[in-house]
Amino acid sequence: MGNDSQKYKQPLYELQKSCTFQMKYPCSTVAINQSGSLILTNLVSRILVFGFDGKSIKSISNIQKHQCSITVLKFFNLRNQFISGSSDLSIIIMPTILNPTKYIQKLKGHKGMIMCIAIHSLNEDLMVSGDYENTIRIWSMQQSSLQWKCIQEIIEHKSQVYGISINEIGNQVVSCDKKQLILVIEKSKNSNAWFVKQKIEAYQHEGAGVSFLTNDRFIIQSISESTIDLYALRQEGRYTKIQSEKLKYCNNGLIRQNLSYNKKMKILTLKTGQKLFIIRFDLQNNKDQSQTKNNELLIKNVQIIDFKTLFFYRAISDDGQYLITRNQLSQSIEVRFLNKSLID
Repeated sequence: MGNDSQKYKQPLYELQKSCTFQMKYPCSTVAINQSGSLILTNLVSRILVFGFDGKSIKSISNIQKHQCSITVLKFFNLRNQFISGSSDLSIIIMPTILNPTKYIQKLKGHKGMIMCIAIHSLNEDLMVSGDYENTIRIWSMQQSSLQWKCIQEIIEHKSQVYGISINEIGNQVVSCDKKQLILVIEKSKNSNAWFVKQKIEAYQHEGAGVSFLTNDRFIIQSISESTIDLYALRQEGRYTKIQSEKLKYCNNGLIRQNLSYNKKMKILTLKTGQKLFIIRFDLQNNKDQSQTKNNELLIKNVQIIDFKTLFFYRAISDDGQYLITRNQLSQSIEVRFLNKSLID
């Protein structure tokens, strides 16, 4: 269990001690579905499925389909499926039925461990994955067969891909890697081809995660400088850094996790060292694009949870009501509930 500190008197998320499940084995990822009724984590290459009814967590099943350790778990919102990525270089789509005997599809082609996966939130017909060997693969759902197909491979990063995000309309992807390179990848207006529109050399800023906030704003977490940087699209069609916020009380850590942004609640969660930062903010759209520095990111609440260990993982439900953490020090899955009195 972590120690909570916050900018205001009350935390955004409060731990419910009755909603814990003891697990003495380590994991490397955790996920929660849209309704908050299912939780996924892993034990090396095995997927562990738990049910959550708002009051307690119970074990439902475990699934063995990967050959090596699982690195990514995500739920689809529009279909009863989830996706897993692994160090065995594969991505597997599974149904959310109890004790499935078969997977829906296994995606191959990556030459390195799967580091991150992003799914287009509106139609869920576009998916982008990044790996340890500097490669991004873009996948499209084929409507005739309802099968995923890799439509393009992009090898422009200098090192392992740490984070990927797709904007809401699905025409841009932003990614970051270990060696300070940010790629803005855009879909051609005249075809299904994707191309690298912009390369941003963020010197001295080792990217740990990236996320679109709007169709023309994205935020990136810098590990080396302990900051979150806001980039905005300008009239010339290129992104420029317009704001940087220093994160206090943080330190570097070797365990990387992509930052997570909940659009409905405007809540950002990011890991730095042994601490989890939970930041709620408003985004002001300054129309004066001639200015290169604008305080568009207005922070309203900050909660910091110190887990006293690098080995913790988290997920937030789609409606923002639940924060799920898997903490190796307490050897448990924990559920924190959103403090609705702090939400306008």
